[in-house]
Amino acid sequence: MFKKINNIPIRFKLIIGFVLIITINSISGIMSVNIMKQLGDLVNLTYDKALMSGTFAQAAKFDYSQYDSSIKGGLLSHQQDELSKFQARSTRIYSTLLEDLKVVEERALSPKSAGLIHEIIENLKLVEVEKNNAFALKAQQLASNKLDLSIEMRKNWEAGKLKNSLYKNLTALSDDAAEVGYHFRLSSEETNKKNLNRIIYILALCIAIGLILSIVISYLVITPLFKLQNVCKKVGEGDYETRSDIDSRDEFGTLAKSFNFMLNTIEEKDKNISSLLASLPFGLFYFDEKGIISKERSQATDIIFKDFSKYVTLIDFYNDHNCTKRKIQNVIDATFKELIPFESAVFLFPDLIETKTQDEKKFIQLSFKPKYGINEKLERVILIAEDVTEKNKALAESSALTERVERVSKVSYDIPGFKEFLPAIRSLFILNISILSGPSSDLGSDFKRNLHSIKGLLGIFSFNSCSTLIHELEDFIDNDLDHNISEILIKLQSAHALFEEQADDLTKLLALNTESGLKYYNSKKIDHIKQIVKKNNNIEMLNAITDLDKFPISKVLAKYSNHAATIAKKLEDKKVHLIFDPSDEISFEEAHRIDSAIIHILNNSIDHGIENQTERAGKNKNETGEIRISCKRYPDQSLEFKIADDGQGINAEYLLEKAIKLGLVNKSQADSISEKDKLDLIFISGLSSKDEASETSGRGVGMDAVKHYIESIGGTINLFTKLGLGTTFSLKIPATDMT
Repeated sequence: MFKKINNIPIRFKLIIGFVLIITINSISGIMSVNIMKQLGDLVNLTYDKALMSGTFAQAAKFDYSQYDSSIKGGLLSHQQDELSKFQARSTRIYSTLLEDLKVVEERALSPKSAGLIHEIIENLKLVEVEKNNAFALKAQQLASNKLDLSIEMRKNWEAGKLKNSLYKNLTALSDDAAEVGYHFRLSSEETNKKNLNRIIYILALCIAIGLILSIVISYLVITPLFKLQNVCKKVGEGDYETRSDIDSRDEFGTLAKSFNFMLNTIEEKDKNISSLLASLPFGLFYFDEKGIISKERSQATDIIFKDFSKYVTLIDFYNDHNCTKRKIQNVIDATFKELIPFESAVFLFPDLIETKTQDEKKFIQLSFKPKYGINEKLERVILIAEDVTEKNKALAESSALTERVERVSKVSYDIPGFKEFLPAIRSLFILNISILSGPSSDLGSDFKRNLHSIKGLLGIFSFNSCSTLIHELEDFIDNDLDHNISEILIKLQSAHALFEEQADDLTKLLALNTESGLKYYNSKKIDHIKQIVKKNNNIEMLNAITDLDKFPISKVLAKYSNHAATIAKKLEDKKVHLIFDPSDEISFEEAHRIDSAIIHILNNSIDHGIENQTERAGKNKNETGEIRISCKRYPDQSLEFKIADDGQGINAEYLLEKAIKLGLVNKSQADSISEKDKLDLIFISGLSSKDEASETSGRGVGMDAVKHYIESIGGTINLFTKLGLGTTFSLKIPATDMT
């Protein structure tokens, strides 16, 4: 029989169960309504008769007291107006008293109360007659001014037998109503308890029947669901061989057959996917919103990453490859919560990692693909890992070759400038290495200025890879709060060694004799001639010989044109053209004295001052920015170099705001600072007009280094700027020693 019931379709089982439950509940509801109706009638009767009868009996007793008091007050009146007020009040109370007695009479619960009410009403009418007679007599006394009889009249009133009998009857009526009401309340409570017990019995019976039906329905409906749930759980744990054993002919049986068929299909597809993953030449796995890595992955994943199975989450994976846990967790949250578009979020994941073994070092390129589910919600991210070690090696070799060709081209174009460049850059390297190797090992402003100057000078002749090492060293110093001097020294020596290697390559390739002073003349011979002419005091000849090593600035400073173009290429949407205005001639030696200063100013003008092409077009400017360099020689042989750009100018108020924020300027003194002093803040160490450091500028040491160096050789530096039009730097340096 149970098997026959089990084969009944689920919809019919549910219908029968619901019909039974509804029927039982309907019967219990009808019975409960009848019982509640009886309760309602009982409550109504109790309230209407017992409660109201007692209440109005008490009110009648109280009204009679007020009635009696009004009469006594009237009998003691001294004026006719006062008597009239008491007479009116007693009449009003008398009327109310009769109405209360009528209510009590209508709701009387005992024959005794009915008899008392009739007797009270009759006596009350007689008392009202006595009252009227007494008030008429009182009015006559007041008219004849016989006030001495008031007290006697009151005593006579109080001694009236009819009045006292009336009060006793009212008291008896009130007590009888209260007593009857009390007994009636007791009987109604007992009846209520009986009816309440009946309701409880009915409800308990309904609950018991409903519980039995629920158990039956649960067994018939929920048991197959639990069986399916267990199968699903095992499948979720990876046991794809599990099948459902439900063999009934209802919907669950049909569902179980469909589920088993689906598992057979999945198992077949899983085998196909496993074969596909085994054949993939790259690593492939995915992770979910919690960062948990899937167990499914290509076989190449285990080849690329040794012991990959130890990684449970993406954070574990990246931590093992030197990426911070906090950063990765933040990127995962931003990606799956769609705080930013997926295409932008994936750029926040480290996409190139390094793996090391005893035998080799590999570079693995990571790429990310989204997998969306219902409502286009991101469910998981597929990660593809490709070994790009050989590819990167080829690219590095190609990049190194390109850099070498560019370096050779620039040096060939300006061999004299390169000869001046070599000792300058070497001296800065040696100076910083000696600072780190000394007893104090101070990473002060001089060290950082020299480092920034090295990076700027390296760009002149395209020592780009070496410049990158210096930039990375600057980043390391900024982030290394403990100042690991030994590691900083190792990094600096590595950069120096690379520079020397590339410089030696250039000198050998171009067959340069860097030890001689030959530029476009033999400087030793010319210096000897100068000494002879000077002894003969031939000033005209001395000036002529001195001019032999001077050339137009367009030739001496030509190396800066390529440098400016290189810097502009690194920046987004910028073009820069270097213009040399007609100027006095200078020597390579004189230009060499301010090499680092000009490099820093050019870098800042291109990075900070010159707008990109879009901005310049919006300001009706030529899309290509211009930087003009000129030089003037004064009678004392001192030189003034001017570097002017047509960019956006320097915002003095912004500089002041940053200086206050960094604690470099007292806020209370800010209002009294002149415009020139505000602009000069750009020369303070640690202050930059740019918010973020780039490979070109923004560390707050460039212009500080310029001012420090110019003043160290006895020179001065000034700047002139106008917002929207540009900035001009004026460098004035003393003459070189002519002896």
